Amino acid sequence: MTRPGVTYFEVETAAQEIIASGLEPTIERIRAKLKTGSNSTIGTHLRVFRTKQDPLQQLATKEKIPEELIGLLKGLWERVILQAETKVDSIKSESANELEKNKQTITQVQKDNAQLFQSVDRLKNDRDALTQEKLALEQIIHKSASEIAAINARSDGLLQQLTDKQARVDELHKQNQQTQANLEHYRAASLEQRQQELQRFENQTQVLSQTMQQLKCENDALKQQNNQLQQLQHELQSAQKSMQDKLEKITKKHESVSEELTIANNAMVQKTESQQHWKSQFEKIDASREEQSKIMVDLQTQNSVLNLQLATLQKELINASQQNKILAHDKWLLGQEKAQLFGQLKQVTSHFVKN
Repeated sequence: MTRPGVTYFEVETAAQEIIASGLEPTIERIRAKLKTGSNSTIGTHLRVFRTKQDPLQQLATKEKIPEELIGLLKGLWERVILQAETKVDSIKSESANELEKNKQTITQVQKDNAQLFQSVDRLKNDRDALTQEKLALEQIIHKSASEIAAINARSDGLLQQLTDKQARVDELHKQNQQTQANLEHYRAASLEQRQQELQRFENQTQVLSQTMQQLKCENDALKQQNNQLQQLQHELQSAQKSMQDKLEKITKKHESVSEELTIANNAMVQKTESQQHWKSQFEKIDASREEQSKIMVDLQTQNSVLNLQLATLQKELINASQQNKILAHDKWLLGQEKAQLFGQLKQVTSHFVKN
């Protein structure tokens, strides 16, 4: 009756015993261990045994490293990777939040700038409207000047009999021309110069009024002839007063527009300072990101160091495995010597018993 073939259980048991002794299971070693079985049957069962082993066991078997040390190193490595990934994710989330906040702040600042520019445009439109009103008033002033010239012509006709007062009338005419020159100078000067010229104009108007009063006192004897002249002078004074009121209104409007422009400029300065502040904050965030990148580089360096340490441990484990092989060989030699000593002792004992 033929003997049945070698079973998988027998091959598995023999392979585990060979692995426990620090050797790699092969067909020859298993056959020597079992002392039976064909190479094909043992090879088939050995391949199945190897496929059932997990990667750690295969690595431990191949590199001859204890499985506990491989598991410990694997857990340490996974822990380091998990901590690094957690830290990187937190850094990314914080950076994303900071960037989103900065984007919202920049958007708000842009909206505020747009509103400020609209306010500036409105102020410019108001200034243009005031400029147009000023041009209209200048046209009125020119028209009044032409009317004054006509009045002066009529006054010259009426004052033909007042030859002794002609010099003063000429002086009054020169003062009117000086007033017109001051008004022309007012159009080209700044706000402070306009105020000064307005004061000068008022003084000259007062001087003109006093002069007219003097003329009125001196010409009491000629009231009938100078009535028309006095009426014309009163009309001139009323026209000058209306012009003065309009100029004061224009000056007040210009001052209010200047104040609004000053406020707008101050707001622009504040917005600029705010933009610079957020720009500095963004630079700080960028610097923080660079520091986080340096931390990532440090982590990668630590990872490289751990890899080097792992390689060193593997080398030390290989050396330890080699030392184990040497110790196993020494143990085998000691076993051989022990067996020889037992054989010799047995022979001596048997010889002693026979004797």
